[in-house]
Amino acid sequence: MKKVIDTKKRSPGVRVLMVALLVMALMGALVACGVPAEGDGAGQDLTSGAEEAAARMINADEIDEITLSMHYQGEQVSGFYTYPQENSEGIRGIVEVVNGAALTDKESVNDVPPYDRVIKVEFSPDKTVYIYRDGEKYYAETPYESIAELTPEAYETIREIFGPIHPFPEDADKTLFLAAIQNMLERYRSGQPPENQMEYMFAPAPPGVTLPEVDSTDDFELTDGYEESRYVAVIRFGENDAYSVRMGLHQIAEGGEKTWEVNSVSFVEPAD
Repeated sequence: MKKVIDTKKRSPGVRVLMVALLVMALMGALVACGVPAEGDGAGQDLTSGAEEAAARMINADEIDEITLSMHYQGEQVSGFYTYPQENSEGIRGIVEVVNGAALTDKESVNDVPPYDRVIKVEFSPDKTVYIYRDGEKYYAETPYESIAELTPEAYETIREIFGPIHPFPEDADKTLFLAAIQNMLERYRSGQPPENQMEYMFAPAPPGVTLPEVDSTDDFELTDGYEESRYVAVIRFGENDAYSVRMGLHQIAEGGEKTWEVNSVSFVEPAD
């Protein structure tokens, strides 16, 4: 026997009753699943969420310029790179990345996110967003407003945009700094380190210590620097690497070509 409901043979009243019963059953299922019905605040929640999302969105047409800079442990460690209003394609690309981040329930409670390394993106005239990595996740944080999660691909896009200005130490070509480090060590060995200047300090070497040899990029570490030094080379030496010398590195232009030089030197000795 076929158990098929043939609505063509039902009267109009019966068909209406069946539809009503189906609607009631569906509403009951929704309530059981925790889906609020109309009038229970669902509309208000949706409206509030939509308004919050709209307020967070950046309108590329209202941006005068975008400025990017690198910050490490709260200090700026790079120059600025600016996208002027005329570079509408670049501005729209960055805006698209930030607007595409997914809003989280995390609360922003700091002027600057408390992470070692962040990229500051200033949307002139009145918005600043910080891009950073936290563990295996990536975020775009607008101070005191919102924290949104970026996809790894979006984060890499920002890194690529910023890369020509200031590659992260782990991405930098360490061979570019090798000659400057070797030359500075040779000056110290010869007893002729540079004289201190107002902003650049060249500390004396610890007495009775043999300075290290740096023959390759494996002999030093590269870390983020500070505003005057884009990077810092760290050379560990002595018994159990108890000593270290830290050399600030910045880029200069000579004869139309850019080269790197050491602009500060400090020594760390073992604690007594």
